[in-house]
This record gives sequence, structure tokens and C-alpha cells, in this order.
Amino acid sequence: MIKLAIIGAGNRGMEVYGELALKYSGDVKVVSVVEPDDFKREECARRHSIHKELCFKAHEDFFKKDRLADAVIIANPDKEHYEPARLAITKGYNVLLEKPMAVDAEEVRELTLLAKAHPDRILMVSHVLRYTPFFQELKKLIDSNRIGKLVSIQHNENIGYYHFAHSYVRGNWRRVAESSPLILAKSCHDMDILLWLTQSRCTRIASFGGLAYFKSENAPDYAAHRCIDCRGIKSCPYSAYSIYREPDKWPSSVAAPSKTQQELERNLNEGPYGRCVYYCDNDTIDHMSMIMEFENGVSAVFNLSAFTANISRTIKIMGTHGEIRGDMHKNEIEVSIFGKETDIIIPEVVQGGHGGGDSKLFEGFINSLKDNKHKSLTSFELSAESHLMAFAAEESRIAKKIINMSEFYR
Repeated sequence: MIKLAIIGAGNRGMEVYGELALKYSGDVKVVSVVEPDDFKREECARRHSIHKELCFKAHEDFFKKDRLADAVIIANPDKEHYEPARLAITKGYNVLLEKPMAVDAEEVRELTLLAKAHPDRILMVSHVLRYTPFFQELKKLIDSNRIGKLVSIQHNENIGYYHFAHSYVRGNWRRVAESSPLILAKSCHDMDILLWLTQSRCTRIASFGGLAYFKSENAPDYAAHRCIDCRGIKSCPYSAYSIYREPDKWPSSVAAPSKTQQELERNLNEGPYGRCVYYCDNDTIDHMSMIMEFENGVSAVFNLSAFTANISRTIKIMGTHGEIRGDMHKNEIEVSIFGKETDIIIPEVVQGGHGGGDSKLFEGFINSLKDNKHKSLTSFELSAESHLMAFAAEESRIAKKIINMSEFYR
């Protein structure tokens, strides 16, 4: 039986990985939890029957103990990933680290070097998109040369208006200084996918974007500082009372951890998730566009936007003999070979978040722990490059200049 410890019993730690651990209860057992919030820590302990002496408020106390598990899942806030990851590796643990690896480029480099020094460990980053049937099918199509030589990619991260309002206006990622830049927090996934599909390092990046809409000057005349007091409570698409309806489902379960209607209503009336999106203390950007050049000559354009109806990713891949269009929300891939008919491919449907990527990644992590010959798709070394691209993109956006990636690959 593989023993796991969870550091950070929030949505990702407890609700995703914790539930997957219960699904794979024949192989794994969560034996310890680290979580500063009393309710979440106690709830995680209850779900997994964790002994009280193996429940900790701070990761420092956990790491003072001798090894308590075979692996740790690190899913605490972004800014706090680096230190427990460093301690876990040096302590001898295998690690599944929620992205981003760290919010500082130097810390990402340090974790990568530390991982290289311990090649016997399973050290994975939760870049779940590589594990989704959708992107695996795209990878197979490119590698098969079905559309000839890859020339360029257009890729879109459609965040979804309600997801953005929840996470990046009202929620934990609303302020860059308290979390991380949007391109890192949300789209290091997409940088990773572009690296995987092109099979090449990025050489140059330019990016543009900013906070266009979620600020007080754009508030309609009827807006109030809290949704409960607003005349648009039923008509505004960003109304908390439209977004948070079912307490046992995301994102309501974040606003009300106990998943009760009573707590949800109380927190919307009094807490941060009931605030008007035009009167929050957010500074995270709501749109960004990037252009990229890779060593093998492939070019790519990437867009992320808050202003989309669905939470999805769409992509167009262009080769010398055809093109591929993909819509993750529809789970549909269209392959057009020049001069021939178009084929429609429907990837395998796998239940779970991120198009099945969550469950497939967790399965891969468990298989690697059972047999270290099982190769991970998302090692620290592979994942580090996507983070450095995100840091470069943010620097380009702020400084308004093209960034040579050689400045980051050192």
C-alpha cells in the first residue's frame, strides 16, 4: 500500500487528489494532512481516517517528523509551493506538485536542479493536459506526420466568464502579489502543451494584455458593492447569485467549504465571493496575447481571455499538407488534409476535471510509484521550461519588448 500525505486540503488537494486517492484505495492510502484551516484539515482527516497526530497546521511541523509517507501531494497556495517541494525532495519523498512549481524563476531553476540530483525519485508537476485524451490525440496526429511538417499553431485558453470572476476577480488569484501572474497561474499548462506539441524549445516571446474590464470605472449605474444589494442581482452575468447556486459543486464548494446552503448564503452575504466584480481589490489581468518562435522554426500564437462563454481550450494546428482544428469543450478534432475530405475524430471520454486529465495524471503518478520504470510525462525538468516561458511572457507584457529565451534558459 502506497502511503500519501496531502499538503493543502483545498479544492485540488482534498476535492481532486483526495477523492482520486479514495478511488484508488486498493493501491494508495492518505495517511497525513497539512492544512492551516481547521475545518478543511478535520474534514480531510475524516474522509481518510487520518490519525490526529498525523494532522498538521504547518508544513514545517510535518517535515520535522521522520518520513510519514511514500509521497506527498503539494496543493497549497501558489506562493507556498517552493519550500515544501524543496523540503520534500531533500527528506526523501516522491512528489506530485500542483502547478505552478514556484512563483519565482530562480526557485523554479533550484527545484529543477534538486530534481536532477535525485533521479531515483518520482517528481511530477500536475500539468494534466498532457494526460488528456484530447491532447494525446493531437500529439499522435502531429507525430504521425499526417498533416506534413508542423509549421504553426494557434491556441486559445478560454477561461470562461464565471470562472474568471470566481478565481481571478473575487478569489485567491485576484492579486498577483498574493498568488502569481495569470499567465503562470492559469496558462503554464498551455505553455507546456505548446512545448510538447512542437517538441522544441521556445527561442523568442512577445506578449500584450492587461486588465480591461473588472474595475470600478466600468461598473453599471445600478451596481452596488455587494451583489445582495444590487438591482442587477438577477440579470448581471457576474452576479454571485447566478454563479454560486449548488453548494456541493464547484465553484460554490469553494465559497462554502461545508457544502451547505446555509453556509453558502451566509458567505455570499458577508464574504469575498459576494462582492461586486467591479468593486473588488483585484489587479490580475483579464486578457493576454502572445507570439512565440521555437528552435525548430515553428511559430505559435496564444490567447487567454476571461471573456468566453465556456471553460475550454481551442486549437488550430497547421502543417505543410493539412490542418487540425480542435475544440476541447466539444471533445472534437477535425483533420483536413489538403485536397481530401475532412475527418472528425472524437477522443476517448474520461470522467473528471481537465477533460479527464486529473484522473489520468493521478493514475500515472500511482503507476510510477508502483514501478519507477513507468515514465512520467510531466517531470520537474520538463515542466520547468513552461514556467520560464510564462515568466518571460509576463516580462515582455510589462516591459513592452521581445524577450530572448536565452536570458531564462541558464
